[in-house]
This record gives sequence, structure tokens and C-alpha cells, in this order.
Amino acid sequence: MKIIQLEYFCAVCRYHSITQAAQKLYVTQPAISNAIKELEKEFSINLFTRSKNHMELTKEGEIFYQKQADFSTQLVRPLPNSMILVNIFHLSVLEFHHC
Repeated sequence: MKIIQLEYFCAVCRYHSITQAAQKLYVTQPAISNAIKELEKEFSINLFTRSKNHMELTKEGEIFYQKQADFSTQLVRPLPNSMILVNIFHLSVLEFHHC
């Protein structure tokens, strides 16, 4: 999971649309769609129910959203010269310093 995927996920939650999320973030629709699909594949869940012009969170998506919101409030600022690995369902953060 990448932080950018969470940003895209939150934008789709906010706008209920990949098209609107892409416009607001100045990225392509496929970038948003692929990020969502990668999250769903990584965690083996469906985050959204999809209709022609609207996306709604599933129950699993709601839980995922809450977990990422909890995590986001704990992560105040990036650590300098570090790479952060996140396991969102366990809300653990491991820090690896670059050499």
C-alpha cells in the first residue's frame, strides 16, 4: 500500500466519483481506478459498490476508511530520511532509516 493510494481512495470517498476525484487531484482517471483496484486486490476486499456515475463505500470500505483516518491522524509529519511501511489493519508503523 502506498500513501498516494490512500489519497486517491479518500478523494473517491469524498466525491463519490473517480472522474471528479481525478479532476480535483489533476491526475488521470486510470491512475485513480488502478490505485483503487490495487488496494482492493492487496486487502482482498471490495471498497466500493459501483454504478454508472456514482461510487458508494461498502461495509468493508467504511471500515477501511475509518482505519486509514485513524492512521492518518497518528501520522503528523513524515520522518526525515526514512521510509515508512504501513499495515493499515494493524495500524503499525515501521521505520527504516536510509543509509
